[in-house]
Amino acid sequence: MRSDTGLARVDRLRRRCGFDRNELRRDVDRRQRSFTIALVALYLGAAPIASVQLSGAVYEHGLRAEKQEAATRYQVVATIIDTGHQSASGWSTPRAAWAGRDGRHHTGTIDTWRGEADSGERQRIWVDVSGRPAIRPRAHSQTLGDGWSTALGTSLAIAAVLWGMQRIFRHHCDRRRYREWDSEWSRFDNRSAG
Repeated sequence: MRSDTGLARVDRLRRRCGFDRNELRRDVDRRQRSFTIALVALYLGAAPIASVQLSGAVYEHGLRAEKQEAATRYQVVATIIDTGHQSASGWSTPRAAWAGRDGRHHTGTIDTWRGEADSGERQRIWVDVSGRPAIRPRAHSQTLGDGWSTALGTSLAIAAVLWGMQRIFRHHCDRRRYREWDSEWSRFDNRSAG
């Protein structure tokens, strides 16, 4: 048995998609093919533009957040003064004391994953300009990840909407096609019986 060549596969795909001069194709088949081609063209035109626009906006927002957080957060060394308690999930919330950039002393609870903290233990924490505990500043890798995931999500969302439109139109075409087949079969039966 001979294996298909690449050209034979492409030709078979071309015919399967309706790009041939088959006289048995009905108008509904041609409309369905044209609608599908229009949706593919719409996707190829809209998805890249929308993905670039949205992911660019998300990336710019992330860059602004990176700069703002890097300017307003810094690390200090906190000393545990009370061990607090450990939750069932493994987090503990000990009380700690630290000095801010302005030299003022601050106390408060901090989150730690290392289990029970010992009094007197020192730990590096992030604080904001007022000296309150804060989360680590946004990393550039997070900004890049948000931008790429937005681009991918936008592209997939557009594809899903257009695919849904194609499925609805195909269902409509199938119903019409079946009605046409039924009417042609009944005409054929009438001619055969007569």
